[in-house]
Amino acid sequence: MAANDRDVYEHLLAREDLPIPVSMLAFAFYAEEKRDWIEHFRQRNGREPSQTEIEEWIVNLPENRFDKISAEAMSFFDLSARDYLRGEIEQMREHILHTEIVRQVRAVSGWWRQLAIALMTAILAPLLIGAVIVSALAYGTALPSLVDLSAGLREVAPFGGE
Repeated sequence: MAANDRDVYEHLLAREDLPIPVSMLAFAFYAEEKRDWIEHFRQRNGREPSQTEIEEWIVNLPENRFDKISAEAMSFFDLSARDYLRGEIEQMREHILHTEIVRQVRAVSGWWRQLAIALMTAILAPLLIGAVIVSALAYGTALPSLVDLSAGLREVAPFGGE
């Protein structure tokens, strides 16, 4: 357990779950808490605490207090970094969005794609029209027309009762 400021500093730096800058920030949070405790002690007792009293306060700090100080430092570091980089993040976001939009527009309106569509239209349209014409002509020769059907019906059942 930490008995003085140097021990607290070493304890915070030894934590593997925190990057070194966050550990240093956590030490600053600890120093602020210590300053607040010394001010509270001064107001309550009318005198400065002795070095022994300060060391006793440090020894009595539970490990979860160091966890909370570290979490506060991590949160503060994260918020500060985001605030510091906000403009740059927005610039990157706009650049990525613009780049993606341009890429999509180019993909849709690329001249290779337009050429392929024009060629398919130029080749397939006459083939389809030709197939329709050939089908119509084949239909006319393979199946009897309405005129042929009506003539055949006259032979079987003449009009007018003949």
